[in-house]
Amino acid sequence: MNDLIARLKNYIPFFDTYLPEDGDLSSAHIADGSYGRVFCVYHESMPDAKAALKVVTTKNITKYQGLNEIVMMNRLRNYQNIVRYLNFKVHPITGQEDQDILILMELLEPLNFKLMMETSPTLEPEIIKLGIDLCNALIVLNTNHIIHRDIKPANIFYSKELGCYKLGDFGIAKENQALSPSTQKGTALYASPETYFGVAEIAPGDSRCDLYSLGIVMYQLANENRLPFMPQKPTSTDFEEAVKRRLVKGEPLPDLPEYITSGLSQIIKRATAYKRENGYSDPQVMLSDLQSLTVAPPLPQPVPQPKDMPEPTVKGDDKASLYLKITFENKDESTTVRKFPCVVGRSSKADVIVQDIYVGARHCAFSLFSEHIFAITDLNSLNKTILNGKVLTPSIEYPLKSGDLINIGNTTISVL
Repeated sequence: MNDLIARLKNYIPFFDTYLPEDGDLSSAHIADGSYGRVFCVYHESMPDAKAALKVVTTKNITKYQGLNEIVMMNRLRNYQNIVRYLNFKVHPITGQEDQDILILMELLEPLNFKLMMETSPTLEPEIIKLGIDLCNALIVLNTNHIIHRDIKPANIFYSKELGCYKLGDFGIAKENQALSPSTQKGTALYASPETYFGVAEIAPGDSRCDLYSLGIVMYQLANENRLPFMPQKPTSTDFEEAVKRRLVKGEPLPDLPEYITSGLSQIIKRATAYKRENGYSDPQVMLSDLQSLTVAPPLPQPVPQPKDMPEPTVKGDDKASLYLKITFENKDESTTVRKFPCVVGRSSKADVIVQDIYVGARHCAFSLFSEHIFAITDLNSLNKTILNGKVLTPSIEYPLKSGDLINIGNTTISVL
């Protein structure tokens, strides 16, 4: 660790613009990921613009599995439920064959059971939301023929700005066409039987092992943060026995607490089925089952806007002073938002509100797509978000340009 910090000091400012939080690399160290360490950094001209810096040391970048991680994260950077990759750089280590690989990503809150309890005292709605968000991430991976292979709480993050969960750390992810039957990866406490034993052929488009691990995470959260077969105060022997009972013996998972509804229990039970033919293989199917458990009030459908109606605007003279101004139809009022990302939704009274703690039904979000480009994302809204007459696919960021026209329900926004 000390040698790494000594080398990192020579790379400051990282990517020519980022500095370690509080100016100290030791205190900026926040986590350890697959093959690397993670530090908190900030943009030197915008102290509030923080990011996560993952550092990996390797002898041969062409053989480094993390190079695959960089390629994958760059390919998946525009999806809401996947941690956004920002940049990477390779620094040769003087006098050695090794190299330090720096990967810059968005900084997010790690999954936290206590935080979930604070967000949703009944917890079950938050577990369902986590399941929906992660299924959306797995749909994207499935489309790109990628298997994550290490879904666990440490690799799940929460965005306070967007109010959604994201999947991160693709250090051991693989394109599933390349997987051999002997491949064994993942964390045993959350691994599926085929991942743990490494004996199953995984066909392209089969997300079973990732959906199984997601089911174990959801089980843990629904079971008061306890994994299957685990006592309240587990020892190392208890961990080994729990893995043995679940993966080697194939015992059915113990029932969840009675206050967890049968609908959610059945979904978790199917996701964690020991026999692969009894579980989920398609994240879209699990997503549909989870969505059937949610109840949301319908939002009004988009209506044609009069040509002489004053248009709301999104303005900004530079990236530091960007602000969003929205005028609502049939209301003599407007709202200005200066913090991004910002969420647009409706309160319990069906009033359209923006970036507010009382947002109940989230509709869409505006975010910084790149240094000078902004984007809009539909947050799985019931009546969809429409950009220039086209219905947006949920959870995907769409870059905005001058002249774009956006319809969210009966509210219209124009981009200047």
